[in-house]
Amino acid sequence: MSTRRTFNKSLAIGVVATLTDLAMLWLAVTVLGIPEAVANVPALLAGVVVQFFGNKYVAFEDRS
Repeated sequence: MSTRRTFNKSLAIGVVATLTDLAMLWLAVTVLGIPEAVANVPALLAGVVVQFFGNKYVAFEDRS
């Protein structure tokens, strides 16, 4: 796979991870009423998980 294609996939996954983080933060603060400072931790972790597994399985296509 070309470097440009891998980069583009990784970039798209970064966008999805950021949107996941923001959506989780909004949900926790607005719907669940959790303070922003506390809600930021699980939102950040959700974004990190999406970023890690997205890059592992989609961008770099590691099946191990």
